[in-house]
Amino acid sequence: MGITITSWNCQGNSPDTISQSAGRIIHPQDSNIVLIQEAGSLGKCAGRIIDVKIAGKSYKAYFEEQEDASNKRCTTGILVDAKLWGSIVTTIDKCNFMGVRRPLVFCIIDLGPALLYVSTIHATANHKTSKDEIKLICDSWTKTCRSTDNCWILMGDMNCAADELDIKHACKIAPDKPTQKSGQILDYAIMSPDLEPCVARFNGGSRVWVDEAYRDSDHLAVKICLDL
Repeated sequence: MGITITSWNCQGNSPDTISQSAGRIIHPQDSNIVLIQEAGSLGKCAGRIIDVKIAGKSYKAYFEEQEDASNKRCTTGILVDAKLWGSIVTTIDKCNFMGVRRPLVFCIIDLGPALLYVSTIHATANHKTSKDEIKLICDSWTKTCRSTDNCWILMGDMNCAADELDIKHACKIAPDKPTQKSGQILDYAIMSPDLEPCVARFNGGSRVWVDEAYRDSDHLAVKICLDL
């Protein structure tokens, strides 16, 4: 079974307009899960599962705001292919970590003998803080999956380079080209070591597909495919 996960910091596109913006970078035939950062002001969309269409494809979506933020743009969300909802995707929810400012939105994929936790992140735009947040989250997922066959993947805007992170019991999968207009590679995936062999390669050999144009954001969309 193949699961394709797309992540995009859409820099303030609200859920009302995200279907139009995301439709330019998401191919409906191969994007099963879409992870969103900076989803803008959510209004009544916050904290509940809603229906969203992207390029004619139906998704179940869940968005959460940063509770103490004066800037309501720093929101996160997850979109799940409606065909997977209620079958292999059993949960869409959020969790908060002490020391992490923004909510972590995730879904759980039931693979039969094991569960896969898929979560999005928008780390704080401060190198030391972002590294501390990412380590805390990765350590928590590792603890959650310890002594089981379950695995996890964290993907989104890390606000620091992958080579700056020293995380035990995890693998980093980053593209080889910039994902942000500053020229930095800030958008990538971190996952359980057991999941790393399942990451497929796109044409050209890269394991992370990067959108070729900036669309309504200073970040590029990135995508990985898991062969499970």
